[in-house]
Amino acid sequence: MQWLVSQGLFYAEVDLWDEDGIRKSLEEGAATTGSSSLALFWLLIIGFLSWVFVAILSIARRYPPGMPLLGACSAVIAASCHLPAGLQRQVDSDVTRRDISWGAVSEPVEDGPVGEKWLSLSTGDVERPITGKVYGR
Repeated sequence: MQWLVSQGLFYAEVDLWDEDGIRKSLEEGAATTGSSSLALFWLLIIGFLSWVFVAILSIARRYPPGMPLLGACSAVIAASCHLPAGLQRQVDSDVTRRDISWGAVSEPVEDGPVGEKWLSLSTGDVERPITGKVYGR
């Protein structure tokens, strides 16, 4: 589309030369803007089709329920990706080859019941988050 804009609207400068090949003064030349209706026509067509494509994708492709869209908030992404100290000991080197899920996970406690839950990425079992419940971490 940028190329079509550059072809549709452009700067043109006309210099005048005499029959001996000597350039005449700058006042006798002309500088103006030019346009190409064909390039502008295709720019409008492609621009319209790109909006139609985005609209179709926004209607047809829905995210599955469960994981909220958190955008590009680096604090939320970091909190979801960092494992607590108790769980870091259990991660093996083959974690990159396993499926991951996002949801509520429990922190393992050595002596006693399961600790608090938090929302994170995990290669293990995760629970579906409950709306309104406050999670740790």
